[in-house]
Order: sequence, then structure tokens, then C-alpha cells
Amino acid sequence: STLDRSKSDKFVTFRHMPLNATVKIYTLNGDLVKTLYKASSGDPSTSSTLEWNLQNMDNVPVASGIYIALIDAPGIGQKVMKIIVFTAQERINF
Repeated sequence: STLDRSKSDKFVTFRHMPLNATVKIYTLNGDLVKTLYKASSGDPSTSSTLEWNLQNMDNVPVASGIYIALIDAPGIGQKVMKIIVFTAQERINF
């Protein structure tokens, strides 16, 4: 994407987010991949976006596939979204 900062800095942006929200990202099997938090700092200019760096809880890049995002905003409600990730073939050296 033209929005990518570099070949190794991939991300998904959640836009128009409320001031406080939790985003839980799951595989189609229901396994939790990552939990993201958006908290208001009390500053009215706080960004309405939240980024996921396409990494799991162990900071390992996720595989190409379909993911489910559950967005929970206290006092507002919940929303479920599908995310499709296409990644280039990469080798991770441990």
C-alpha cells in the first residue's frame, strides 16, 4: 500500500474510534491474537485512530489470512469487523 511507511512497517488503522475502546483481534478459530487499548488522555485533540502493527502478542508478524476484530466501547456498544491480511512471504530468523 502507498500508506506503508516501509516494507517492514506494516499496519492496519482503525478509524473513527471513540475516546475509550478495546480491540480484540481473533483468528477464525477463535484464538486471541492481540488486544489493543485506546484510552482518552483528557485532551480534546486526541486522535480518533488506533493502529495494529500486524503482530501477535509475542510481537511475531501474523500470517496472511482472515481475522476478526471485536471493538468494545464502554457506554457505546460493540462492533465486529473482518480484517483480511495479505503479507509477502518472509523468513523470520530466531
